[in-house]
Amino acid sequence: MERFEKWQVPRIEEGKLTRWNWMVQHAKNLQRGDRVDIGVFTYINAKFGVILEEGVQLGSHCSIYSESTIDQKRGRVVLKKNCCLGSHCTVLPGVTIGESVVVGAHSFVNRSLPDHCIAVGCPVKIVRYNHVQKGAAIGKASKTTHREICASQLKNTKKIVFCGKKNDAFSIQAMRFCTMHFQDVKVFVSEWKDPFPQEMYEDSCDYLINFLSRWIIPEAVLKKVKIAAINFHPGSPNYPGIGCNNFALYEKASSYGVTCHHMLPVVDTGGIIATKTFPVYQNDDVASLLERTYPALLALFYEIMDGILQGKPLPVSEEKWTRKPFTRKQFNELMTIREGITSEELKRRIRATSYKQWNPSIDLYGYQFQFNPHE
Repeated sequence: MERFEKWQVPRIEEGKLTRWNWMVQHAKNLQRGDRVDIGVFTYINAKFGVILEEGVQLGSHCSIYSESTIDQKRGRVVLKKNCCLGSHCTVLPGVTIGESVVVGAHSFVNRSLPDHCIAVGCPVKIVRYNHVQKGAAIGKASKTTHREICASQLKNTKKIVFCGKKNDAFSIQAMRFCTMHFQDVKVFVSEWKDPFPQEMYEDSCDYLINFLSRWIIPEAVLKKVKIAAINFHPGSPNYPGIGCNNFALYEKASSYGVTCHHMLPVVDTGGIIATKTFPVYQNDDVASLLERTYPALLALFYEIMDGILQGKPLPVSEEKWTRKPFTRKQFNELMTIREGITSEELKRRIRATSYKQWNPSIDLYGYQFQFNPHE
């Protein structure tokens, strides 16, 4: 997210990226207050007016439209003091977002939002209100920032341990939610092959939240959790384990989803708390399926955590895991092309396993050849 030195206004050229790589069209109709943060690659169409009041924060890749050419809607957009939009949010014409509102990443804001609420989704829905404590001043004279306002509010006293994926935008959003609304939060993030932190063996917590981290949580740590250890799995109950999206594509699944479940020492076997499901389309590949999976997982996370904040017991789903978790050995086998493979089988494997630098390979006489869809 962009940080202005001494909050100086950058030079904005009509329809061109600023030095911080965000763009405004009809820039003369954009009004910006003090201490406004605008994330990289954000786009603002200010033809019919856009007002960003003091302390507004926009995550990366946001889009704000005062005009929609699809349905011909027009109207001034107002983001009031200290509101915060997560990355990849879209705001439609005529919308006003109230003071100190927090909008979750990837939300579609097609309606105005009142002050001091948290909203998320496509379309956006209010999940809770965050009223400022009596006496907490907001305004230009107080110079109160969005983070100071959040810090001034009463936080939930449940002790949280959050495990996430290092340098991952969705893990960061989930982590920020925890640290914003819970008083005692310890955060651990990981990449593949990172050692498990010994500190997690030393203390207990009320909730252990695992969101895309690369660790399998040891049984000794799970036993120290007082209320619940829950995992947010980027796959539906019929695709547990590793490579879940890959196997869904390989098996030509018509639907896919995400799962929140209790953690046991064996991955993806604990009781299911809740799920979200969406269709798999004929032309989907790994990239397009993941583009829908991770926002759905974050939306499920917000729903479950909102219940925890309200003191509600965790839901109990009637859904069950339908098979044993897929293993690394099975995933490696899916990635390997064997001699005598049919044309249809080859197409299925390419669709199911080609993603960025990862592609299926074939071993011949000690040499390994890898499929490259870009050559």
